[in-house]
Amino acid sequence: PPYPFVQWDGKVVREIPQVRFKPGVDPTKVMFETGYDKAASASYEVFKRLQASGAVAKHTRFQVSLPTPHSSGYLYVSGAARRTYFDVYERCLKAALANIVKTIPASDLSIQWDVCQEVLAFENYFKDRPADYKKQTFDMLGRHADAMPPDIALGYPLCYGTPAAEQLV
Repeated sequence: PPYPFVQWDGKVVREIPQVRFKPGVDPTKVMFETGYDKAASASYEVFKRLQASGAVAKHTRFQVSLPTPHSSGYLYVSGAARRTYFDVYERCLKAALANIVKTIPASDLSIQWDVCQEVLAFENYFKDRPADYKKQTFDMLGRHADAMPPDIALGYPLCYGTPAAEQLV
């Protein structure tokens, strides 16, 4: 059934159809293009031109903001399929990240892993959150950090979500 995306006052912002893997699909073989690496590469070219022209200071790092697997998983994937989806999407994100760090010099790069649905899980927004959601979250964020070269700037902004410019919790 669709997931009711509800803000703090009970108003349904929208209903989101949820997905799962089709029966018979082997999740270990699922791979899809996130597009984040291609977007980062194209944007970096613009950044470098702006830096060369003086519009962007030389010491400024190029920031790439990436979602976590939980970002899409909690809203768009059925509860029963989430853990499997998290593994698949994490693998796809790490492939995109590997391409990003090959394309953009570490000294120019800052990666921001957007942490939103995780915050909502901590606030009990998702009634079907798994019992080990805290461990899942911290382990996943650690694996993302471990996948990055150490000289890249790293950030984890925490967000409470504001569809329609109103807080969810």
